[in-house]
Amino acid sequence: MLFNTFGYFVFAITAFFVFLAAPGKWKRTVLLTASYFFYSFFGVKSALLLFSVSLVSFFFGITMRSVRSSRRIYYLWGAIFLHVATLVYFKYAEFIVMNVNYFLKEPLSPIHVIMPIGISFYIFQSLAYLFDIYLEKIQPEKHLGYFLLYLSFFPKLLQGPIERASQLIPQLKRGYVFNYNKIAEGVQLIIVGLVKKMVVADRLAFFVNEIFSDVVNFSGLVLVLASYIFTFQIYFDFSGYTDIARGLGKIFGIELSENFQAPYLATNIQEFWRKWHITFSAWLRDYLFTPLLSQFRNFGAWGVVGAVLITFAICGLWHGPAWGFVIFGLIHGAYMGTSILTLKKRNELWERSRVPAGWVRKWRIFVTFNMIALSFVFFRADSMKDAVYILTHLTGPVDLSILFQAYSAIEILSLIAAVALLAKSPGFAPAISINTNRGLSQQFYYGVMVNLLIFLGVKKYAPFIYFRF
Repeated sequence: MLFNTFGYFVFAITAFFVFLAAPGKWKRTVLLTASYFFYSFFGVKSALLLFSVSLVSFFFGITMRSVRSSRRIYYLWGAIFLHVATLVYFKYAEFIVMNVNYFLKEPLSPIHVIMPIGISFYIFQSLAYLFDIYLEKIQPEKHLGYFLLYLSFFPKLLQGPIERASQLIPQLKRGYVFNYNKIAEGVQLIIVGLVKKMVVADRLAFFVNEIFSDVVNFSGLVLVLASYIFTFQIYFDFSGYTDIARGLGKIFGIELSENFQAPYLATNIQEFWRKWHITFSAWLRDYLFTPLLSQFRNFGAWGVVGAVLITFAICGLWHGPAWGFVIFGLIHGAYMGTSILTLKKRNELWERSRVPAGWVRKWRIFVTFNMIALSFVFFRADSMKDAVYILTHLTGPVDLSILFQAYSAIEILSLIAAVALLAKSPGFAPAISINTNRGLSQQFYYGVMVNLLIFLGVKKYAPFIYFRF
């Protein structure tokens, strides 16, 4: 039961009407019940694991604030160990055993562990909560029901945003007030998210999957196009999920965090990570990079680079148990480290060149985007061998017949039209917001979007890319 399925929206609409009908003090109970009911569709064991992680965080949080300051660190490390061990077991155990076996004369027996969907997101959210208590940024939540809902709120449970307790829990405690405009905004965001996913991302996947599933049979411009198209596919797929999650949140009176702000218009890698998967980037910055930087402060600029490389290595590994993800993270760490070390010199060179600032900005966007597209080759390729093949076969005969086998001319024009419409929608660019009083023009706009969904949306089931993580 995923966001882009009919069953999910039957569930969400039913949950909303039950939520509306419930007395004020029972509304959050309805949301909590709905959230665990929803997650149980992915397995009762998954729901029990979420509940267990929630209990650990809840009780460790309360205990940390009830003991002497000098002893809090032990409780923090205890909670970190339990959460990280849980994540490692469910997400990386098979990968670890497989790689360790290369070095053993008597290999360990292979194991098979089913990873619960969304585990990376709710464990990172739990860790953020505990870190903030330890750092005395927040007080521990003493109401178990609110805390359980904080971790399990179903719109953001599977794929984020990774919400901070200081932002979400107060909203959960606030009384619900029916607001037509907020509901309208929520519905509009859901429509935009579905168009991003079902009209654009899922259709781009036709070509991407065809090429990446058998890269050795292609070369030259086809591989270049597949790499660029995947860069757009993952953006529309992931930001589409976020729009739907935020839209559902608004309907229930909850404002979830914005997770994307036109990331492909970034002028450098630092700016890209401030605009891409924003809540995850902020988590890495606050709870990993900043503590590492404190430890490496005596090493000057190289200490910053070291902290960046470690942070992005973990960023890559967070995405999953594959060397391609690790390389993806290290590439971005190298990008950012190099940018930090050369920023002053590059700025001086541009100043001396007397190139107009507007052209400098366009050039930086162009270079940054291409660096990102290059890194996504390792992210998407089925193996390191495939990634290396792609990068060593980017030149060759120009044969685009496979592109026109994947898409008709009408489909290509429809994709262009859909992207042009989305460029004017909320969530696509940071400066654009929804105004529910724009009258007929807005009704026409969202009417067109709904028709795109009906007539051009890919009806074949396609999970969101980030469900893997």
